[in-house]
Amino acid sequence: MPQTATSFRAAIPSVDRMLNHPQMAGALSAYGRGAVTDAVRTVLAALRHRMAEDTDAARADADPAAG
Repeated sequence: MPQTATSFRAAIPSVDRMLNHPQMAGALSAYGRGAVTDAVRTVLAALRHRMAEDTDAARADADPAAG
């Protein structure tokens, strides 16, 4: 069963989850919580935007009359 765009978006971790991941400790120490939070938010927003665009393109491909 293919995953829907909603299920893919739901799989994107929250900012808080990202910041609390052990692998983020080095970045938090080096750059500070504010800068890392801003960077994580930017990356996650870009990912959500890209997924929305890809979903729209897939819908248009599936239904040429819709585009």
